[in-house]
Amino acid sequence: MGRGISHWRVSLAVLESAKRLFDRPLICFSGGKDSTLLVYLASKVLDEAVVLIGSPYPLPGELEHCYRVLKELGVDWKAVEYRRHVPSSPPVENGSSVEECCHRCKTEALLKIAKERGCDCVVVGVRWDEHPDRSGDCYIYERAGVWRVEPLLHWSWKDVLSFYKQHPGLLNPLYLEGYTSLGCWPCTAPNIPPQESVEAHIDYILKHPEVRERGGRRIDKEEVMGHLRKLGYF
Repeated sequence: MGRGISHWRVSLAVLESAKRLFDRPLICFSGGKDSTLLVYLASKVLDEAVVLIGSPYPLPGELEHCYRVLKELGVDWKAVEYRRHVPSSPPVENGSSVEECCHRCKTEALLKIAKERGCDCVVVGVRWDEHPDRSGDCYIYERAGVWRVEPLLHWSWKDVLSFYKQHPGLLNPLYLEGYTSLGCWPCTAPNIPPQESVEAHIDYILKHPEVRERGGRRIDKEEVMGHLRKLGYF
């Protein structure tokens, strides 16, 4: 319990700092486990924000989860859907590389949305242990001309799972279909057996240390993450 409280305090302190430093944050809420936790914590600190809903190419049910969580948390943030700012068909399905698709439909689209909405920082739920190319990030910093706020950096995958043991109703039901990480539908697949409950999903992961958190992501996406981040990817 002590470790969990400490994690919360650090994240809330980062968000409080962001509230003092910035006037109009853009919160990225894909509907995944990290961004749902991020929104839960941000709802306790940020009165005003723009929330970017879903992935550019969301999995079925992803948007419904996002709107349900926002309603349950009672926040009054302005919502904008990612998918309405990208081509109707994923470029990666039409001959583009994964790198080109991610840069165009995630990074460039996000930065354009932030500019159009007058946002002066982007708040994301990335973590140090989730991917090696994120292990050197800071809580609040500027890169590629954009201020980034990353309140969950110190949370481990196990820490996040512990949160959902306490708040099972907030976990996206897609995880029970066998996903351990959620992203756009062309690049994400289930990688563990489906489970009937949040508790069973978490227990399976904890009992199988060989399961990789991003094991369902396209390998070519994982291989170019470092270069994508140099281009501004979060």
